[in-house]
Amino acid sequence: MNNIANTYRIIEHMHRVGETDYYRAINMHTRTPVTLRTINIAEVGAVGVGIEHLAADKLQRKMENEKKLIHQLKQLNILELLDVGFEHPLYYHVYPAFDFENLAMRIEKVGHLPLQFALSVILSMARTLTALHQHEIIHCDVSAENILLIEDQPRLIEFTIANYEQNPEAVPGNPPYMSPECFQGAAPTIERDIWALGVTLYYALSGHFPWEPDTTYADRARNMQALIVRIIHDDYQPIHQPQVPPRLITLVDNMLSKDPVRRISPMARVADELQAIISELA
Repeated sequence: MNNIANTYRIIEHMHRVGETDYYRAINMHTRTPVTLRTINIAEVGAVGVGIEHLAADKLQRKMENEKKLIHQLKQLNILELLDVGFEHPLYYHVYPAFDFENLAMRIEKVGHLPLQFALSVILSMARTLTALHQHEIIHCDVSAENILLIEDQPRLIEFTIANYEQNPEAVPGNPPYMSPECFQGAAPTIERDIWALGVTLYYALSGHFPWEPDTTYADRARNMQALIVRIIHDDYQPIHQPQVPPRLITLVDNMLSKDPVRRISPMARVADELQAIISELA
């Protein structure tokens, strides 16, 4: 694969995250350097769960809607999207050129994030998601993998499954970040994003997921099913980090309530609580 859509010439492979590949590339028409993000939907398990079931024309329409959505909102913490497209079996996003690192990579590198940095990143995302929810947009794919760090500033990406339509075959998303009601056929609500941001916050503070992906079975599908059962039914271990204050542990608990009715909501309340915790620590 040397170029995509006769427009983007690949210069160098940067990173692979799950089934997603990032490349340094150049727009051959404008000679502008860009960052290219591709997913092969024919690959087993591509895009977490569900997107591989979408017909190509439907996926194309969703991606075009994503591009329009991002241009309309112009939120500071949403990474600018230059182009989007589908060239079977790849779908791709094109962003301004950047040096790649996402929040998950940073967490894996250091074990868990310094408290103040973790709080600042999650607060930024809570405010961004608040703005999205005010526009009646549910991201549906909040994760540490979808929060890029560009010069330590967080940027939210991946709106392909925002406000996803009910799919009888599968629910799209990244299973470790998905809420119990996602697996029980519920339509997307803002509480789904709150749960996913709570998982991301737990991961940032502890260095591991509240419900770790299962590796008991050799078969990936059975491992995922075991994870889903645990998310729906099992409790998680509270964060045991001496630098994490009790008020923050309580906030995580409230974000990860299995009952969406009891989950802290709306996202603006999460942002206010994070800001209050940061002020107390100052």
